[in-house]
Amino acid sequence: MKYCSIASGSNGNCYYVAKGDDAVLIDVGINRKHVELRMARAGIDPRSVKAIFITHEHTDHIRGLMVFSKRYQVPIYLTRGTYEGARLPLPSHLVHFIQPDDRIKVGELTVLGIPKYHDAKEPCSFVVTDGKVNISIMTDLGRGCDNVKHVIQHSDVLLLESNYDTEMLLSGPYPYYLKNRIRGGWGHLSNAEALQVFVENKTIQTETSDFGTPVWRKQYGGACKVCFPSSL
Repeated sequence: MKYCSIASGSNGNCYYVAKGDDAVLIDVGINRKHVELRMARAGIDPRSVKAIFITHEHTDHIRGLMVFSKRYQVPIYLTRGTYEGARLPLPSHLVHFIQPDDRIKVGELTVLGIPKYHDAKEPCSFVVTDGKVNISIMTDLGRGCDNVKHVIQHSDVLLLESNYDTEMLLSGPYPYYLKNRIRGGWGHLSNAEALQVFVENKTIQTETSDFGTPVWRKQYGGACKVCFPSSL
């Protein structure tokens, strides 16, 4: 399996996972032109993408979705809450509604939805697996809940967001309501919280992807059965 962080951070998020001729994107949070440029840099053909999975409706996860999906006629998988929150005129023939804990087959790949805490209408993270290797993209997590812990325990490749330093956030210029939104259990994990949930659930080596996104990786000797909880 192959994976690449095409974009990560508050300016936009987009992740690529593939096996053979089957490839998916998790979020398209940068504009179509920049997606194409970064794919070219990584040797990825945009026409290889068979499906797009959207975690939630915030702009940094859907900014390039409409244009990219229409240009390449790529099916979009998202929850109904995400669709309603996004308010994008997406082509109806490309839209496929899913439950936050659905399993969707895309060729040799299976994409598993992982319900999570975040201040969006019906958010979920995703694990992409071929039955042997599990690649987990866990961003925008309000809490290190049981779902998050379970994913960490069963991941071969884990992209885990750590969003802020608590002291810097509290002493920084953000207004009080925004500080509370970020750290209030429905926003993001702090650096310390992300490290804690990671260390408590896995002891593995750290790698860095092509675009500088932290990637936590473990090599397993064989296949790993994945059984994710259906709800928070």
